[in-house]
Amino acid sequence: MRRLAGFVVRWPLAVIGIWVALAVALPLAVPSLNEMAQRNPLSMLPGDAPSNIAARQMEEAFQEPGTDDLLLVVLTDEDGLGPEHEATYRKLVDALRDDQANVVMLQEFIGTPALRSTLTSKDNKSWVLPVGLAGALGTPQSYRSFEQVSDLIEQTTAGGPLEVHLAGPAATVADLTVAGENDRLPIEIAIAVLVLLVLLIVYRNPVTMLLPLAGIGMSLLIAQSSVAGLSELTGLGVSNQAMILLSAIIFGAGTDYAVFLISRYHDFVRKGEDSTDAVRAALGSVGKVITASAATVGLTFLAISFAEMGIFSTVGVSSAVGVFVAYLAAMTLLPALLTLVGPRGWIAPRKELTSRLWRRSGTRIVRRPWTHLVGSLLVLLLLAGLSGFATFNYDDRKSVADSEPSSLGYAALEKHFDINQSIPSYVLIHSDKDLRNPAALADLEQLAERITQLPDIQMVTGITRPLGSVPPEFRATYQAGIVGTRLADGAKMISDGSKDLNRL
Repeated sequence: MRRLAGFVVRWPLAVIGIWVALAVALPLAVPSLNEMAQRNPLSMLPGDAPSNIAARQMEEAFQEPGTDDLLLVVLTDEDGLGPEHEATYRKLVDALRDDQANVVMLQEFIGTPALRSTLTSKDNKSWVLPVGLAGALGTPQSYRSFEQVSDLIEQTTAGGPLEVHLAGPAATVADLTVAGENDRLPIEIAIAVLVLLVLLIVYRNPVTMLLPLAGIGMSLLIAQSSVAGLSELTGLGVSNQAMILLSAIIFGAGTDYAVFLISRYHDFVRKGEDSTDAVRAALGSVGKVITASAATVGLTFLAISFAEMGIFSTVGVSSAVGVFVAYLAAMTLLPALLTLVGPRGWIAPRKELTSRLWRRSGTRIVRRPWTHLVGSLLVLLLLAGLSGFATFNYDDRKSVADSEPSSLGYAALEKHFDINQSIPSYVLIHSDKDLRNPAALADLEQLAERITQLPDIQMVTGITRPLGSVPPEFRATYQAGIVGTRLADGAKMISDGSKDLNRL
């Protein structure tokens, strides 16, 4: 630390020049973080996740693309559906079928009349049109497909008699994406304002307040470019959450390290050291504290990168890079700025206002350590106990405001349909033997029957119960009735022919 402090104090302009050059060159040399988010979309689940494996097997077995990127087009008319509505429906189906770049799956009753009863509400006031979109759910490709398909739907149904709403996972994630993009700038502005306010309260000096912000600004530019370059080299996925958290980490860590260094610098100045010696002494004494803090936080974020959930792994790597860049700025750039500005008296320490309070607090704690220990533990236990009242929620819909388009779409859907009928869970069954025989069908039906007995299961559809219940023709009693009827017909035929036989 002493050698580093001596180098920075001796060559402050060179250190600042290197940081300025990096802040200018890196953004020009590598694509932006937003562009890398488009190139390397985030994969929410690893490829060996059971649901991903099942989806690939379904696609291979049925020769039909399986996708969790599902958009539900809800078409309603509270006065009832008629021929004029079906003309609009047919026009929309044709338009979606033509969009092969964005639509990979379409369930409609024009080409498959048997689906009419399933896709039509019982009150005959609504149709639901499931559309599978290109791209994995939550990726930039998925969002682009959603935008283009939603525009196509709006243009095709404009002026028609049907009221159109969009629901399903694709619509929900699209609303969350828009909300995240809209929130990024206000969040970053709010963070900057809060940091300014804290620094102003602590130092009560505009110049002292702006020095950390200069280092934070350069750190943010360099960290974003570093993460973008890492994404380009390694294919690291980039999420909107990672970009927001990176900004927060840079501001938080940069402010923290700056407060450490500047406060220690002020302590040495108050002891009579000149500005240059105070910078050297401050960095030499507090540098190891900043290093330990940055190493702890950085390693914690790197550990998060081992998570299988894509959003956590990308957040871990990008945040660790942000901590490392903020640490380098605190150890080199900020001391160089202090070396240049300090001798001019622009960052001289203000009068201490709270030193007496902390001194009294320390004296009380030393005199009665057990009392303060027990009191603090009680407060911590009380706060920790509140975690028992936490209710964890895995429903993305609850993260979307009721006024958002997808929420309105779900409301329209739930008014006329059971929503899980449109967004079901799948059970994939495969065997080395041909399943098209009575024994296999009986096993499948028994499995379906057992699943319906589980709690919170409303309906099971399958090859033995296409519409959610076993057709009467499939039941043994129905088959026995047919056999009995035909036996009776045969007996009657013999009885009617007995007279002719006797006459012969």
